[in-house]
Amino acid sequence: VDVTIVVNRHPAVFGLSMENMKGTVAYLEELGVDVTKVVNRHPAVFGLSMENMKGTVAYLEELGVDVAKVVNRLPTVFGLSMENMKGTVAYLEELGVDVAKVVNRLPTV
Repeated sequence: VDVTIVVNRHPAVFGLSMENMKGTVAYLEELGVDVTKVVNRHPAVFGLSMENMKGTVAYLEELGVDVAKVVNRLPTVFGLSMENMKGTVAYLEELGVDVAKVVNRLPTV
């Protein structure tokens, strides 16, 4: 993890609990994501609630997508409004888009 990037993008990291940060890292590792990439690209992940992160993961799993791939590609997914995400997915499905198929085919960056 590039500490300079983390501090510049999310200076509030200094006020966060070390236990919560360790818990976030452990959860990301459990998901099989590239923790360094995710934290460098979206350091605010340390300030997100574990409950919300788990809710996002559960929804992505419900959609049948590769969660690790989505999080590696778009770490900000944890900060998205669940209501908006569900609305967008529902609309795309109304249009006949197989959302899981499209998301699973996204290239890994």
